[in-house]
Amino acid sequence: LVLDGISWTELQTGKKAVTSSDGLFYSAIRMAQAVKLTDCVETMTVIERAEKADVEFTTYTGVTVCVENGVSRGEEKAVKAFAAYEEFTDYQKTFNSVKAYETNDGNIRVTWTSR
Repeated sequence: LVLDGISWTELQTGKKAVTSSDGLFYSAIRMAQAVKLTDCVETMTVIERAEKADVEFTTYTGVTVCVENGVSRGEEKAVKAFAAYEEFTDYQKTFNSVKAYETNDGNIRVTWTSR
């Protein structure tokens, strides 16, 4: 787990973690649970910037699965993004990236690119 632009405000054993952006942080945790993360994911990065609140999952083979604006319908976007990832061939799983985002009309769209 990597936090980028988010800081821990309280982290004690046996207590609920508190961050400077709990909404995004806990949305990322719910995404991981929704997609039932396996050992294929090397890192989960929670990114918060002035105009960005994304969650990126990076696999051991180098594929990045990005959920844009993770606070809004993050679980739904993550499930669709990982479904697209699972459709890749083993070869494609070595160099592609997947992005899930919500369009202006409220639909969730998943795109992928080869790097």
